[in-house]
Amino acid sequence: MKTAKEIGIAGAIVALLISLQLVLSGVAGVELVTVITVSYAYYFGVKRALITNLSYSLLRCFVFGFSPNVIVLYIVYYCLIALFFGFLGKKLGANVTLKKLVVIVILSCLFTALFTVLDNLITPLITGMSLNGFKVYFLSSLPVMGVGVINACVTVSLLFYPLLKLYSSVYPSN
Repeated sequence: MKTAKEIGIAGAIVALLISLQLVLSGVAGVELVTVITVSYAYYFGVKRALITNLSYSLLRCFVFGFSPNVIVLYIVYYCLIALFFGFLGKKLGANVTLKKLVVIVILSCLFTALFTVLDNLITPLITGMSLNGFKVYFLSSLPVMGVGVINACVTVSLLFYPLLKLYSSVYPSN
């Protein structure tokens, strides 16, 4: 990040992500973090998205607490989003057609499912869960994953393009 404007945008996005997660934390699987991190990475690229997503992953701990499994999960997952969608944005370009949007929505849904899969692997390993505990943890996460995937489908379908327009109006030289 080279300019104060870039740092300001990243800071605003991190604050927005933490605020939205806090506001929607009472409803399991419903969130806006996915659409914002995916669209931000797509528009601003890998480097800026890595910095922003890593900042979010660590700073959110001040609101939600410091838990080793969650810290590892968020760092791994949101850095994967930054890498994948940052490269995808570079490859597909700023002109988002309906066909490209469908691909982005499907990939966002897959990433949402990946979050639960990673959580189901990382949490039992770090916390030392028994095999039975792992099974219960995994099975109890499936309904929330289903809601999360539906949520990602709806929010990315409806908000991805408007967010790109917003980013381009704030930072058009990208």
